[in-house]
Amino acid sequence: MDFLFGGVSVVGFYGRPVLNRIGSFDDRGNPGETLLGGWVSAAIPKMPAAVSLFFFSRDRKSAVYEQGTAADKRRTIGLRYFGSDSAWDYAIQAAYQYGNFGVAQIEASGVASDVGWHPSVWGRPRIALSFGVASGDGRPDDKTLGTFDVLYPNLGYFTDAPVYYPGNTADAQPNVTLNITPRLSARAGSDLVFRVSKRDAVYGPPGIPLIRGDGTGPSFVAALTYLRVDWTINSHVQLSVSGVHSSTGSLVERSGGRDFNYGAVTLDLRE
Repeated sequence: MDFLFGGVSVVGFYGRPVLNRIGSFDDRGNPGETLLGGWVSAAIPKMPAAVSLFFFSRDRKSAVYEQGTAADKRRTIGLRYFGSDSAWDYAIQAAYQYGNFGVAQIEASGVASDVGWHPSVWGRPRIALSFGVASGDGRPDDKTLGTFDVLYPNLGYFTDAPVYYPGNTADAQPNVTLNITPRLSARAGSDLVFRVSKRDAVYGPPGIPLIRGDGTGPSFVAALTYLRVDWTINSHVQLSVSGVHSSTGSLVERSGGRDFNYGAVTLDLRE
């Protein structure tokens, strides 16, 4: 459902994630998960900005957190404010989650923001700061789950190395994008990742505990420093080259992890 009423946009949907199978044309909906939700968006009068109110209801027959494994019935309600002008672009959103994880009550929250400045100099750079906080669980042995679940996150949003999953995390990412030519751009930055609660896990894809929390150790997880270059060869072909270096802290090292380098070359073809 998607319609426009005056200056207000309304979107609603219901569905299931797809289970990918080996054969052709044999994928099907996941019987263990459903998602419904939507949002209402409207421009703010006399301002180059808009606001959205959103709601999502996600039910999973089985989910895994530091607290254990159980059915997860989670509701998310939040607000997003966004806009842009000739010098700035900005987006900030906050969300609260409630529901049930087994017999535990869900009480979680998250906030994220991305602000960019476009100075009028050569290359029309975008100098930006992105940050986010997804709450963690402070007491895994009680009847409340405080771990925020970022619904279907794009794990390559901050860097091309999708090694950490949002949840019990706080991150800050200064970055710069330079438009070298109309068809060639480069982006560089560093994403500094911390855990919010030492009693909760550091999570890895697809949202499972990677390093268990025992209440001790540092909060710093890793710094992901990256460079990505995108070249639009023509309207049908784009070439991207990226590299990521992860500098891990003692928390990851004592769990058997180490620094790593990641590189990728992708070629996008469009009709």
